[in-house]
Amino acid sequence: MPRINSVKKARKAQGKCGHCGKDIVVGDAYIWIKPRYGGKRIRCTAAKCRFRASDLTGSDKLSRVYSAQENVEDFVNDWDGDEGDVSALRDALEEAAEEIREVGQEYQESADNIRDSFSESSTADECEEKAQELEGWADEIESAMDELTDFEPDEDETKEADDDEPRDSEGRTADEWREAMVEAAQGPLSDCPV
Repeated sequence: MPRINSVKKARKAQGKCGHCGKDIVVGDAYIWIKPRYGGKRIRCTAAKCRFRASDLTGSDKLSRVYSAQENVEDFVNDWDGDEGDVSALRDALEEAAEEIREVGQEYQESADNIRDSFSESSTADECEEKAQELEGWADEIESAMDELTDFEPDEDETKEADDDEPRDSEGRTADEWREAMVEAAQGPLSDCPV
């Protein structure tokens, strides 16, 4: 993985940020990386423009896996739980699981192709191991989808509560429910196995 370099003040104009397109002029702070293949990549120092794992890997497959993970993390962080509906959250998790499973299948195909030419290969073993890990991770993400439940106020819970804020059958307010759904969605995403 390339190292992220930080410059406090540009001595000359650096062009545009590779993420947001902002001009980086003399005196601006910026960050940059130089991947093994390809040219130098420059970003401004805005939080949304930071380099992420998907930017730092040289592997197209791993970049897609990390990007799927990052997309769900971004969605979950921005999700407001409107109307107690988790369908959009489920869709984001499902999309990530599908992409991760697809990359896993590509690793398995690579392992099979290598074994066709070389019966014993540590590279084929590594590809097969990644395929199995990604398949298992996609399963974990899909099982997290089953833990997501819509917010449905329970009339009995609401009557028993001191405040008149609606609560679900587990006694959670809408905000507490949202926090629980975010935690359930983020749980399996935190540990990428590859």
